[in-house]
Amino acid sequence: MQTPEDLIKLKREMSAKYNMEVDSELLPFVAEMMETRQTVNDGLQSVNKTLEAATLLLHKKSVENNQATQQTGVRLTTNSQAFWHGFGKWGIGLTSIALAGLIGFLFWFYREQERQKAYQIATFLQDHQQLIKFQEFAKHVQLDNNLIRLYPSKKNEAVVGQNFTYNPACKCIEIPLK
Repeated sequence: MQTPEDLIKLKREMSAKYNMEVDSELLPFVAEMMETRQTVNDGLQSVNKTLEAATLLLHKKSVENNQATQQTGVRLTTNSQAFWHGFGKWGIGLTSIALAGLIGFLFWFYREQERQKAYQIATFLQDHQQLIKFQEFAKHVQLDNNLIRLYPSKKNEAVVGQNFTYNPACKCIEIPLK
């Protein structure tokens, strides 16, 4: 609350500062606004001080953190020192794991290829079971210049892979397989 003396003093200050006469009825409102402005300014100054302190503290912690994590330069004299320094703490372990994984993959790949080959052979033999019957024939056959030579058999005494008989009923040649 403003006293009448304070209001008169404020009226003189306003007249001197702005070169105009302030009405007596408006003077209490102007005084109230100036008080409010002063209260807000005081609050802002205290907030600014708190912010400055927090900023200083953050900056100090940031500098400490940077100093703690800051690395110093390493002087390496040979290529092998540089390699092992660059290889790092986990280099050997990770390389071992990668190598074991690669060997495991190659082993699996080889086994898979072999399994597929075996499956193809089994499928082929299953689809072509007649080939097994020719196995005995192939053991006894005589090749001569990429030709198989067979001779007529004598009265049902045919030898596997060497003789044949002529069957007039079907007009075909029969070769014994067993």
